[in-house]
Amino acid sequence: MLFSAAFAFLALAVSTVSAETHTVTFDNRCNTGTPTLISNTGTVLSTGGAYTTNAALFGAIAYLQTGGCGFNGDHCTMVEITLRNPPSPGAGSSVDLTLIPP
Repeated sequence: MLFSAAFAFLALAVSTVSAETHTVTFDNRCNTGTPTLISNTGTVLSTGGAYTTNAALFGAIAYLQTGGCGFNGDHCTMVEITLRNPPSPGAGSSVDLTLIPP
C-alpha cells in the first residue's frame, strides 16, 4: 500500500512538472481591425479573444486584419510566435516580426 501511495505521488509530481500552458492576448489600441491568430496548420485560433493552449504553440502567426491582409498575414506586419517550455537553456519561446511586401 505504501508503494502505491508513493508511486501515485511521484506520478502526480512528474505530470505537474511537465505541464505547460500558454496564453496569447491581444491589446488592439487602433480601434479598428480584427486581431487574428492562426496556427501553423492554418486553423484560426482567435479573432480577438485570448487564446490558451495546454501544449506548446509552434509557428503561429498573429496580425491585425484591417481588410488588406491575406489569410496568412501577407501584405501586413505580422508576429510569428513559438511558445514552449524550454527543453534546455535558450531553447524556449521565440517571437519574430515580419513584413511580407505586396
